[in-house]
Amino acid sequence: AGASRAAGLVALHARRRVRPRAPAGVAWVPLSTTREGGSRPRAGSPPSRRELLGRLKESRDADRVADLVRQLGRPASTKEYVIVMSSWIRARRAHEALELFGAMKSHGVDPNVFCYSAAITACGKSRHWEEALELLHEMQIRGIEPTVITYNAVISACAKGGQWETAL
Repeated sequence: AGASRAAGLVALHARRRVRPRAPAGVAWVPLSTTREGGSRPRAGSPPSRRELLGRLKESRDADRVADLVRQLGRPASTKEYVIVMSSWIRARRAHEALELFGAMKSHGVDPNVFCYSAAITACGKSRHWEEALELLHEMQIRGIEPTVITYNAVISACAKGGQWETAL
C-alpha cells in the first residue's frame, strides 16, 4: 500500500512539474526522461516526434541521422525541416539537406530565413557557390530578409568554391 501511495505521489508531482522531497525508499524519475504531459514512455513504444527531433539535433553520424529521419517521416513544419536539414549538414551529407530543401518547396511549405540559411550552408559544404548565390537572390525576391548568418554562409560558399571576388 505504501508503494502505490508513493507511485501516486510521483505521478501527481510529475503532472505538476514540481519536485518535492522524496519519501524514504522512493527513487524519483527525472522529468527530462518523461514525455510531454509527464507520462513515461512504455518499454518498446516508439519515440515521440519531440524525442526524435531532440536526437536529430545531437546526431552527427549519417547512418543515425538516416534512421531518425526514417522514423520521423516527413517534417511537419518549417522548424522541423530546419532541424532535419541541419542534422544532414552536421552528418556531412549536404546533398541530403539540399534535396530536402527542394522537397520542402515541392510540398508547398514556404521556406523561412532559417531554411534558406541551412540550404546555403549546405551549398557551401558541397562547394556549390553558384547555387548559394541563387538562393540568396531567391530570398530577396520573396522578400525574406537575409541575416548575418545567411550572408556568412554565402561568403563561405563562395570562398570554398574559389570565388573570392564574388564573395566580396
